[in-house]
Amino acid sequence: MKRWWVLTAAVAVALAGLAGCSAKDGVASIDGSSPAPSGPRQAERAENFAACLTKAGLAAQALDLGDGQKQLQIDVDDPYLLGLADGSSWSFPGTANQTDAAGRAAIAGMEELAAPYLTDDAARAARSEDGSVPYLIVGALDRTEDLAKCLEQTGYESPQLDHSPERELEMKREVVDATIGWVECARQNGFPDMADPAAPRADNFQTLPTAVLPADVTEAEVRALAASCPTLDIAAAKARDDALAALPENASEADYAAVDRDHPDQSTPNVGFDVPGMNGDHSGRVEVAPETLAHYESLWAILNEASDAYFEGKNNER
Repeated sequence: MKRWWVLTAAVAVALAGLAGCSAKDGVASIDGSSPAPSGPRQAERAENFAACLTKAGLAAQALDLGDGQKQLQIDVDDPYLLGLADGSSWSFPGTANQTDAAGRAAIAGMEELAAPYLTDDAARAARSEDGSVPYLIVGALDRTEDLAKCLEQTGYESPQLDHSPERELEMKREVVDATIGWVECARQNGFPDMADPAAPRADNFQTLPTAVLPADVTEAEVRALAASCPTLDIAAAKARDDALAALPENASEADYAAVDRDHPDQSTPNVGFDVPGMNGDHSGRVEVAPETLAHYESLWAILNEASDAYFEGKNNER
């Protein structure tokens, strides 16, 4: 499943790293460009890596990127910084609001903890050819030791990603495809003037096609819209899950392709609000007041309550 979301300018920073993959199941994926094995081998390593981190107390899972590759997701509320020795890296803001001083301070604190892994000569022996070393900073804690142990045990490598403008446009077209049907439903259920998501353009993810709700939309209106126009077909999602679960352990790529044909993967619509910093346009630095952010995040949570419950249930099954 692919989930698109743009509520704040902070998320635009995250999206710039996703040109080669997708934000799936509500999380950001690791950014990287190094070659990695694909097919069952890479997928198995990713599953084992996630299981190892979970055993170490860092809830994680491996998300299907397609093309026989899986990507790590770390399920934590705290912001985190992750870097692998193959040169891939990712930062995820978690619940930190990068538009206020406290959020920026939290991110700066993590960057300070990560700095020795990038510059300290004592770590040189563990560095790869590009000079990087594995590190994982979660909130105010250095969890690099757990990361290193799991990497050594599983041999995980991040998928090969494509950061080209062509891939960015392809990804944004996926967002449009996922969003346009929801917009049509919204027009028939109380929002007749809702515009189509903007046409994709390659701008390093400064913009993302978005269904924009009015700034003065009420909680009651959002609840009614969530009931009439859910952001995920739960029944279809569960049918796909069941089909994947029924595959044998030695399933071939053709087997997975058959599941994709009979039970297509879904992408949730990208929905925002007609408020600077929350409308899919992050071409300028936007300061969002904490109370404004909290208000629209609560509305967004209502809109996605059913899909959130589905994804949470999947996480709890692990």
